[in-house]
Amino acid sequence: QDKRSYSFKLPEEIGKAAEIACRLAKTKDVYFGVTPSKRAYSGSSGRGKAEDSAALVAFWADVDLSSGIHNTQSQNPPDVKTVRGLLKNIPTPSIAIHSGGGLHLYWLLEEPFPISDETSRKEAARMAESWQSVIRKEFEAHGYTLDATADLARLLRVPGTANLKDPYAPKPVAIIADFCSQEEK
Repeated sequence: QDKRSYSFKLPEEIGKAAEIACRLAKTKDVYFGVTPSKRAYSGSSGRGKAEDSAALVAFWADVDLSSGIHNTQSQNPPDVKTVRGLLKNIPTPSIAIHSGGGLHLYWLLEEPFPISDETSRKEAARMAESWQSVIRKEFEAHGYTLDATADLARLLRVPGTANLKDPYAPKPVAIIADFCSQEEK
């Protein structure tokens, strides 16, 4: 809510990152940058830019659900079960998170793709967009929308925190243990 940024050296400071995320989650939405940053932003209200990305470590998709708090103009899938069906021809996500209004899906790369210059940054951006394009086509083939969220500066919610878009009805941000076979509750 105050758009304050924090930076951590990972993996050394993972405990510190988790501690601060848990403290902030009591009153604020908490996000992380999906690509590690070359630049520290601690104490500022700034956020990472694509030019600051140090590596591509995963591909991701931010899937809004019509049952969440999202733009009703879009044709969002209604629930987790529908999204599972839409992704049946796509490799299984490594991690699936219910964001309190949708899903954040991650496909971890076996090896990080280093971003060291403008050429590698453009290639990382192209790969991220290409991945989302494949998923978007599956959604569109069934009449659903997938927002364009492939930018390297993308922020997504931290699991174990809460989605406070509606401060009177906070929703947990939680990992879905087995996205492929778990029945929606």
